[in-house]
Amino acid sequence: MPRVAFYCVLTVTLCVLVLSSGGTSLAVVPSETLLPETTKGHFSILDFQDAKVRWNATQLGQLVNDPAMQPFVKDLGEQIEGKRAADGVRLGVSLEDLQAVAGGEVAWAVIQPGGDVRQHARVLVADVTGHRAEAEQLLARIGRNLVAQKAERSSSRVGAVEVVAYRLPRRRDQLEQETAYHMLHGDLLVTSDHGEVAREVAERLQGAAGPTLDKVPAYQVTMRESLAAMGAQEAHVRWFVEPFGYMEVSRVMRRQEKRRGTDLLKVLRNQGFDAIIGVGGQIALKTDEHEILHRTLIYAPGQPGAESRFRLAARMLDFPNGPTVAPQGWVPPGIASYLSCNWSMQDAFEYSKTLVNELAGAKAGEDLFEDILGSIRDDVAGPRVDLRTGLVDYIGQRGTLITDYRTPITPQSERLLVAVELRDEAKVAETIQKIMEADPDAEPRMVEGHVVWEIINEKPVEVEEIKIVGAGFGPFDGPEEEDEDEEEPILPNMAVAVAHGHLFVASHVDFVGDVLKQAREKTTLGATDDYDRIDKALVKLGAGKQSFQFFSRTDEAYRPTYELMKQGKMPESETMLGKILNRMMGPDEKGVVRKQEIDGAKMPDFDQVKHYLGPAGLFITTRDDGWLVSGCLLTK
Repeated sequence: MPRVAFYCVLTVTLCVLVLSSGGTSLAVVPSETLLPETTKGHFSILDFQDAKVRWNATQLGQLVNDPAMQPFVKDLGEQIEGKRAADGVRLGVSLEDLQAVAGGEVAWAVIQPGGDVRQHARVLVADVTGHRAEAEQLLARIGRNLVAQKAERSSSRVGAVEVVAYRLPRRRDQLEQETAYHMLHGDLLVTSDHGEVAREVAERLQGAAGPTLDKVPAYQVTMRESLAAMGAQEAHVRWFVEPFGYMEVSRVMRRQEKRRGTDLLKVLRNQGFDAIIGVGGQIALKTDEHEILHRTLIYAPGQPGAESRFRLAARMLDFPNGPTVAPQGWVPPGIASYLSCNWSMQDAFEYSKTLVNELAGAKAGEDLFEDILGSIRDDVAGPRVDLRTGLVDYIGQRGTLITDYRTPITPQSERLLVAVELRDEAKVAETIQKIMEADPDAEPRMVEGHVVWEIINEKPVEVEEIKIVGAGFGPFDGPEEEDEDEEEPILPNMAVAVAHGHLFVASHVDFVGDVLKQAREKTTLGATDDYDRIDKALVKLGAGKQSFQFFSRTDEAYRPTYELMKQGKMPESETMLGKILNRMMGPDEKGVVRKQEIDGAKMPDFDQVKHYLGPAGLFITTRDDGWLVSGCLLTK
């Protein structure tokens, strides 16, 4: 998705902004041959110095090197570094350090030692070919700094490898003491925050056999297939994630206590989504035709001999390839992003039953899914419609999401619209009318000759709560279980319409109006120059029959979040990207709203930034063993 992609770009930017020019070198030993099979996340820059040069040649690299951006980049870097430090022990080697010592591959890994869900480990592996003396000086300096922080230094040997450990004093809020392990063997520098993992890597540095990441089937397939998809283009970065294992490790790394109520990760496992056993791919920087080129395989091969690759709710993941998912005539030409897919939505509705039941806490023998449908159909106080025969039976296979924003930029500026293709517009319009007429918050409007229903969820007036201590009203009655946070609706306000063969659901009523007006225009998104550029680039990458297609004007997609940062209002952001960044950068404490650390006054006007941000796109092809994602970012 575009917002997630933006955060990734920012993170990678920070990883390379401190680097200068340098030579190239082949890795001594590939990192995946040193890391244990319990590695849940792996990110490798195959040649650090070459990647640095290539990144600086991209427009994104030029953006972060623009003098006008330096105060912003510095502030953002400090905020991310502070968050990383709060999350756990630092390995002691910074990106600035790597500038001086990297001679080949640099890789980071997240590991679940022994497959124990209570443990986590981080590992950095750096090829320091041609820079061993600098690496020795670096480790000596890091050691002095850690000792100055009252760390206890000790040394042990694993065969011929010396492993130096620095045990840091435990802080009051820490459950366990943190230790950093450093070793330098031949031309490989390794650091870790887990003693057993450090020992395993030290053994493999000396040729010891054992189950390693490169022998994990999901890793082998994702690397092989994504590299094959790159063709003759050399990859500069490779990465791999085992999704469910990585989420487990992330919880432990962030010291997140298990929340009362539903454990979503457990629910997804129960419902069969753990059929996705690996996601991995290749990235190329500054190719002859692209700023960034990527190929990714989402690997879900299914169990051998099983009747279906998926079970229970995971059967919803049915996205058939089709001849085209090009923009429809009602898509406005100036939108920020466009995503469209082929999806077996009628089947997905039925397959969602077990997921809904588990999320709702249904007991054995209960079918809350059918109870809900029955209530909507039969309750005299409700709309009294049969969702299956009045809506689901008339849904097609095409779904579309478009986004843009309205000015002036505010936390509520981002607009989203979802469209579902229909087989019988009149039947669905009748059902929607019954549903809306039964909703006291829904008001009809006439727009372009169509009825648009607007639903405004007004927030209740806040009244100070009267607290009475004792007798069941206060904290002196013993610990009580906290209620789960009340989930905010995806769209706080909503507009719904049935027109042009689609059901439209949007965050803003004026966005539906723009779409209805656009249906009369001749120029659509598909006829614009930047969409045409991306479309031709994707065709060269193999687009033709696919299940998904995505297009983004990255300048328009990122502008709302950028402007909110500049206004000092990022913590209030309701954009998708803003919510992701606020969650990642905010405090872990429940109910605590983060403060914006970045000084927006230091940020240049967006007009000075947008000329670095070109169009991006991708397509997804459904395969028997998963989905192949292919995409690129082009120059502005």
